Amino acid sequence: MNQLRNKRQHITPQFYLRGFADHPIHEKEDPAIWRYSKNTNEVKRKGIKNVGWSAYFYSWGQKDGTRNNSVDNNLKSIEDAAAPAIKRIDENVSFLINNPRANIKDQSVLPNIITEMDYDVLLVFMLNLMRRSKKLIDNIIDGTNSVLDEVFEGLNKQPQREQTKKAAIQAAMDIGSPIRHDFKKIFETRQPLIFFIPNESTSLITTDNPICMYNTIESNGLQNESTHILFPVNQRCLLALVGKKYGPILYNRLEGKKETRELNGFIIGKMHEFAYGRDKRVIEVALKHVSV
Repeated sequence: MNQLRNKRQHITPQFYLRGFADHPIHEKEDPAIWRYSKNTNEVKRKGIKNVGWSAYFYSWGQKDGTRNNSVDNNLKSIEDAAAPAIKRIDENVSFLINNPRANIKDQSVLPNIITEMDYDVLLVFMLNLMRRSKKLIDNIIDGTNSVLDEVFEGLNKQPQREQTKKAAIQAAMDIGSPIRHDFKKIFETRQPLIFFIPNESTSLITTDNPICMYNTIESNGLQNESTHILFPVNQRCLLALVGKKYGPILYNRLEGKKETRELNGFIIGKMHEFAYGRDKRVIEVALKHVSV
């Protein structure tokens, strides 16, 4: 089992994808999800354990013939820390859905208080979703390998390629970097808002690039205070980091299908290769309303 887990290294975490799963057809069925592939332009239903992974993606070969899985193990630790925080947010959303007359601005009525520690591990998880991007790491590797092909022409380049992969992963994850771009501090200055769908009539989707940035005023950079950072937490709620922070997480209802459809169109417009959701139709509609 450990060997299989070490081979199937998930770019998009399994526990996160379960939040977008559809309802099981059979009681013993593994969670499944609808996946859109940009390469094939198809939406297919897949078992969650069979999507969002690449063989040994975050590991590299060592001189003794073994593989170094330290980065994948570290990512799993970050996921394990974030999962309870996401669960507590979802329990609060469930309460607000089941109690539509509850004062949405009164934090004391909620079953869970989202602590500073909860929020901190959630931000770390979001940052790692950005850094573990397959597109980012592949681009670093491809750029370096093109140089290797010229420098080591005619030689066995496999040892150099393994070192290139190690360096690319460490650069993307900001491991051991003397100049640390601490985006977490930027995230911490923004006001967190949770937008949730109050019924089962529709749902949110996610992609292999789930941290989306949105700015209609100036350049779409993290350091600009006018840039909104959007993260679909699961199929019924989305975390938005907006403006300057002035208080704890605030909850807001997405009252109409139009708002959800526009959000999904924006989210799917930021995908790299795959989009995921509980409903095939919701993904198809999102593809017709793509916005960037």
